Amino acid sequence: MVAQPKVRLILSAATAPTLEFAYRIDWAAGRHRVSWRPPTRRARITEATATLAPSAGKLLPSWNVRGRIGWVVDVPESGTYVLTILAPLTDLDWRLEALARVNDNRLVLHPELIVGNNAAEPLAVDGVTLLDKEGAPVAESEESLLVEAATRVRFPIGQ
Repeated sequence: MVAQPKVRLILSAATAPTLEFAYRIDWAAGRHRVSWRPPTRRARITEATATLAPSAGKLLPSWNVRGRIGWVVDVPESGTYVLTILAPLTDLDWRLEALARVNDNRLVLHPELIVGNNAAEPLAVDGVTLLDKEGAPVAESEESLLVEAATRVRFPIGQ
């Protein structure tokens, strides 16, 4: 696959941290062979799943790509599609903290995400999504995040 992915870090209270690789691809109708390797060794290909959806429209059935580098995709009609691959991430710890400030005699909480990168390579993502225990998004950021190897950063997220 030649397309550059948009990479999102997904953090959940119920599951391990996950990297989402979203590829925007123009495809003709028919069968297409896809080859994929995670751009980082930290993403576990053995547990990856994929979905394909038209950029505007109904989601097609998802499939399991666990441990596979190549597979075939059936594209129902020509158009722009988003191929999304979710792969669990290793060597990352995180927590959510809220900084309290008084503003006009009101206590205002400012949530911050603390991300620790325990790997030997940096982690760079185009955005972050925080999910609750049921998997619903509770906070998102479209800001890019870079966490150098063996460091910890504070990152404002949500309201």
